Parts: sequence; C-alpha cells; structure tokens
Amino acid sequence: MNKTIKFLTTYIFFLTNIYACLLSSTTILNDLYNPQYIVVDKKFLLIEDNLKIRMYSAENIKLIKTIGRKGEGPGEFIGYPYPQILHDSIMISSVGKISFFNFSGDLMNEQKTKLVTPFVKKLNNKYISHSIKIEKDDFYIQYNIYTSNFSKELTFYKGKWLLHRDGKRDLFEIYFFDVYNGKIVFALRKGFKIEILDKKGSILYTIEQPPKNIIFTHKDMENIFKYMDVHNKNKGFVRAMKRKCIKPKYFPEIRKCIVSDGKIYVVTYLKEKERSECIIFNMQGQQLKRTFIPLRVASPIARPPFTINNDKLYQLVENVENEHWELVINKIE
Repeated sequence: MNKTIKFLTTYIFFLTNIYACLLSSTTILNDLYNPQYIVVDKKFLLIEDNLKIRMYSAENIKLIKTIGRKGEGPGEFIGYPYPQILHDSIMISSVGKISFFNFSGDLMNEQKTKLVTPFVKKLNNKYISHSIKIEKDDFYIQYNIYTSNFSKELTFYKGKWLLHRDGKRDLFEIYFFDVYNGKIVFALRKGFKIEILDKKGSILYTIEQPPKNIIFTHKDMENIFKYMDVHNKNKGFVRAMKRKCIKPKYFPEIRKCIVSDGKIYVVTYLKEKERSECIIFNMQGQQLKRTFIPLRVASPIARPPFTINNDKLYQLVENVENEHWELVINKIE
C-alpha cells in the first residue's frame, strides 16, 4: 500500500512539472543591456534595447538582426525608438521621424514628423499619437489623428496631464492607445473605462467596470520611493518626485492594456497570490475571461517590458545574480 501511495505521489509530481513546463518557458538573452519595450507577433519578436531594435524569430527566439542606433542619419533614432509590426513592414517611430524596415531588417524609407514623442501608431494611411497642450488653468494631454503627412486632423480625447501648473504631479501615468483592424482602442485616464473608436474618432463601443478602490497607503508610497532611490540614477529627479508627487487615495483602475489577436487584455493592480488580474475583452467590448497572470513587477510604478500575444504573456526579467536578461513566456490560462 505504501509503495502504491509513493508511486502515485511521484507520478502526480511528475505530471505537475510536465504541465508547468508546457505553460512556461525561459530563454536567456545575453545580448540585452537595458530593454524598454517588447512587441511580438506570429513571426517576429522585437525588443527596444539601448536605442536599438533587436529583431528575433518568434518561433525559436534567435536573433535575426539589430536595427538602428542612436543618431540622426538614415535608419538611426532620436529618443527611445518604438516598434510596430505591420502586415507588410516594421514601423519604428522615434522623435521627429518614422522609419519603415522590411522583414529582413533593411531600411525601406523614412518620413520626418513634427512629433516630439516616439509613441505613434499607424491607422490605415493615417497615424495616432498625442500632444501636450498648455492652457491657463493646467497642462493637458491630447490624443490625435494625423494625416499621412502628419497634419493634425482631429483630437478624439483631451484630459489633464500628470504634470500640473502648480508644480505638482500625479504619481501614476495612465497612458494607452493602440490600433487594430482600422479601429482605435483607448484607455481613459480615470476609472476603468476603455473606448473603441472608428478611424474617424467616433465611439463604437465602451468598456466600463465599477471601481475596485484598492487603497494606496503611506507604506506603498514609501516602498515606491525606496525603489526610485535604488533604480533611478537622476537623484535630482527623485528628490523632486518626493516633494511634488500627489499621493493618490487609490491605485489606478488600469495598469496596462494590450491589443492582440482581436482581444483587449487589461492588466490591473489587483493581485491574488502574487499574480496580477487580467481581464480579456473582444473588440466589441464583451468580457471573455478574467484570470490572474504571473507578471513580475518590482514596484507599482515600474514599467517592466512585457506584452501579450496569442494568449501568451511575454516578459523580460533581469537576472541580477547572473547578470543577464531572461525572456519568460507563460501561457495565459
């Protein structure tokens, strides 16, 4: 009897580990220095790292090519370059310029812009980005649709920015917009509200949920400042943050949104057993699933490089002990 129990225990342990391996994988990426963004589709995995874009095969995570470098010449970038995988090319936006590369990583063409942000998304033959507007009462952020030559066509949202006229600033930055199949997906800066718009900026669907009201404590603020002391080299910025930050009553309702494969993945600050809540909606705003994902975040204000594609969580995790970065892929159950 004891032998049977021992065998069953060993067998269950074996199956559990096999199942865990099928749900998760880790790849060491020795060539990364300081990655900021990760973008994935069925063929490619792109990582922004040290003002370059590292292009990998999504199938076997093998490096194909390193695209660009810091500079103002052809194929070079000013500020953090932000990649987007289109159906026929790779678009990389940086400050004042949009660059298009083929799927071999070769530069095809470039287009100058007057935008001071690298965050640009292509919407058919138009573009989506944001701008900051200074008004008498406060600073505002606007989300705009631009024509093919980057003339502003219309503003589809305007709200107060995280920096304010009185010198104060919000602690959290809620900042998300994306495009999918000719539609704009946009998360508002307050509450749990996401709008899905057509290419003309008209609202098609709205996703709303009641607030979770996760209380933000003094201990949370202290832990954030400790994290900033360690991880931010600009000590003047850290001192200014400590003086000027407005302590929120609650955590924001949304940490990040990701659009992929016709789904909207909304990651929140709600945690369960060290996992983060992820609510999945379709493009009509209907909720498909609510689950918890093993997102590794060092601090509530940290922006770990992660994305979701085809119901898989891709995240870059720094292995401090061994001094390398790891790509961890988890199947979203």
